[in-house]
Amino acid sequence: MNSNYQMAEDEVIIRRLLSTGNSEEEAFRIIIRTTQKQLYGIIRRITGDHMLTDDIMQDVYIKVFENIRSFRWKSSLSTWICRIGINEALRVTAREKKHRHSELTPDVRVGQQDMDYDRWIKHFRNAIARLPPQQRAVFIVRYYEDMSYKEMSAIMGLSEGGLKSNYHHAVKKIKNYLDKKGLK
Repeated sequence: MNSNYQMAEDEVIIRRLLSTGNSEEEAFRIIIRTTQKQLYGIIRRITGDHMLTDDIMQDVYIKVFENIRSFRWKSSLSTWICRIGINEALRVTAREKKHRHSELTPDVRVGQQDMDYDRWIKHFRNAIARLPPQQRAVFIVRYYEDMSYKEMSAIMGLSEGGLKSNYHHAVKKIKNYLDKKGLK
């Protein structure tokens, strides 16, 4: 085990349950309970679609179930699961993009007072949706999940420098897009 990694209490319980061989069901209940909120948020922001996110979540947990015995515990279990989730979301959205020609369209509210904010949000979401998949994933995880580059590196398998570069380019592209739309 990596000496820099400190196993969380839930992970100690999960590891113990898995090692007994007859408590896998309880271990997976804990895994899902402790990871689903963060995982859902990351995947939903990558896909922009609730139903697609639900499908990906199911696929992620199936992969976790099928591969949990090969997990080496060198990083946190949630890091490993997030990495699977991000990779699956990027794979699915790339496949969906090939099959869909229309842009992602965010929800638009109707109130007059919300018009400027709604317009900005719509364009902000469109700007994110236009990013290349890897830049989009890096931006979403950093911006919405507020993860450190070190955590992101563990999850995404990219160097911290590469992540910083991807995030910088994503921010620049988003700003340029918003500037072209007259929004700052």
